[in-house]
Amino acid sequence: MCMRVLLLGASSQIGHFLLPRLLARHIEVLALSRQSQLDQLGVHGLRGALPDAVPDLPDGCAPMPDALLSMGPLDALGTWLERIPLGVAAGRHIVDISSMSAVSKQDSPDPQERALAARLRTAEQRLAACCKRQGWSWTVLPPTLVYGSRMSRSLIPFLFQ
Repeated sequence: MCMRVLLLGASSQIGHFLLPRLLARHIEVLALSRQSQLDQLGVHGLRGALPDAVPDLPDGCAPMPDALLSMGPLDALGTWLERIPLGVAAGRHIVDISSMSAVSKQDSPDPQERALAARLRTAEQRLAACCKRQGWSWTVLPPTLVYGSRMSRSLIPFLFQ
């Protein structure tokens, strides 16, 4: 049986590198991206951004994917998940990239950083509640820093002037 994955944020810094690795493992991929570069063999590409894009999975995408991999904003994922019928599906899994800022900035003297930490923690709780309701397991991966792909808007201007 072939594994099916819905990849959200396929052209993001992480999704850009994850997509070819999924395909190399012969995993069937349905990929959502704001970019239109998803014409790779074996990818059903959807163009758009969460939470507004793809309010439902497209026709012909049954059965439901075995896993949902989200490389985009966690709060947008929660809003999107509440709008689509994932259905109760034991054994299915969601993996999302969050940020260590949820923890590291919660006691910051900067009110904007505290607000970011609170927003991330709320989004993680929202994802957990949605997954529990629908019978999906979930993993939230909180990297401290993602860089090196020349796609970053925070470090790249300084590194490659």
